[in-house]
Amino acid sequence: MTYRPLQPELVPCRSCKALIFFATVTKTGKKIPMDPEAVDDGNIVLSPDCRDADVLGPGEASTFPGRKYRSHFATCPDAKGWRRKRGIPEPASTKEHSGAW
Repeated sequence: MTYRPLQPELVPCRSCKALIFFATVTKTGKKIPMDPEAVDDGNIVLSPDCRDADVLGPGEASTFPGRKYRSHFATCPDAKGWRRKRGIPEPASTKEHSGAW
């Protein structure tokens, strides 16, 4: 049986159709697409309500207790098409993204 905290709203990825959900990165305030299953080698720890995400670097500890998860960017075959180069502002039309990728 797979452990999950409270169940977030799952939506299909607009590229690969896998079920994902969105969480807000605590350090940046940006939305991040998440795979819903906990994994041993993940680098993201979710708040108990699955709304906030601590993205952990090597040796970093989370402010949230619980299992680790993975961003959908790590598993989506079309992830490169969704990534933005650092320093390039996000278009206004996607800043309030509320749907699936």
